[in-house]
Amino acid sequence: MKNVLKLVLLVGGAVPAWGGTLSATLFFDPANPFAYVGTTFNVNVGVTLTGDGNQPNPNGDLTAYQFDLAFPSFLTAISVTDAGYFAATGDSFVSGSIDNTNDVISGIANALNGTPPPDSGTDTLVTVQFLANAIGTGPVSTANETLLDSNFNSIALNPETPATVTTSPTPEPGTVWMVLLLLCAGAITRRLKPGPWRG
Repeated sequence: MKNVLKLVLLVGGAVPAWGGTLSATLFFDPANPFAYVGTTFNVNVGVTLTGDGNQPNPNGDLTAYQFDLAFPSFLTAISVTDAGYFAATGDSFVSGSIDNTNDVISGIANALNGTPPPDSGTDTLVTVQFLANAIGTGPVSTANETLLDSNFNSIALNPETPATVTTSPTPEPGTVWMVLLLLCAGAITRRLKPGPWRG
């Protein structure tokens, strides 16, 4: 998988090397996605960067990244889309290889063609679309992560908290109408109930 990142860096080209020490935490948004069976939903993978504050230029330092994404078997991965600062600034994006048999997306990678983002802050890296195939609860998590700064040094990664996906049966139309009727009946009852006497 490291070869994918090397290729992306070659295509993306070098960027100014500001230097500095970074740490990063990958996160998921939403952290606890919910979907009905038969529907699609999105999960964003983002990064929070913490810089040392000693860089001569505030624009640095995340330049490239690569990771795999594992997901539960009751989901089908549909697509991976570039997002955030990398997409807006100009980059060389690789959406990875989707393997719904083994429940993994391998080799999601990207490299900037221009100025790196600020060395502190939070941004979305990719948006992943899934289809809920069955009822279940399970994690979405990254693996084999590599983040590089503008000197092509590895950025220290903090432990991530996987997303927990929950899927439920699609409500039957009759059930939905029954719930609505019960809510309306409750509202009417409250309106007709005598209130306290005010003289």
